[in-house]
Amino acid sequence: MKQIIYKLTFAAALGCPLSCSLEERIESSATPQTYYQTAAQCETGLNGCYIPLMSIYTATYFLTTECATDLITANKSSRYDGNADLSPATPRFGTTLWTQGYLGVMRCNAMEAAINRAPIGTDEKLPLLAETAVLRAFYYYILTCNFGGVPYY
Repeated sequence: MKQIIYKLTFAAALGCPLSCSLEERIESSATPQTYYQTAAQCETGLNGCYIPLMSIYTATYFLTTECATDLITANKSSRYDGNADLSPATPRFGTTLWTQGYLGVMRCNAMEAAINRAPIGTDEKLPLLAETAVLRAFYYYILTCNFGGVPYY
């Protein structure tokens, strides 16, 4: 026991830390501020804005929008709920639609800022910014069609 106390006293006298820190210093060569430097890099980021559409346009979305109309109905014994039962108590597919829709909006907003920061020419920026704006408007269109008036960010 005395040896441990002596070692701790010796370490403290030398100024050695007796505990470790859990803070990490992460250094990466790719951050949003440093990555988007060329039109090709901005295009790769813009391609990521399309990913939430894959979670929205599924068979469940078709059943949610079409099987509750007078054109088609889902059988009650089916494993899908044709009425979607969209309510605050049981949102079901509504949760996915809401989160993925706003994830797309968030990604489009981030890409617009990144494209504006990019040191590329105006002739390369404008088509990318236009595609970003149209895609963000499409996400808002999906959200508005399904939920009515939605917050605009």
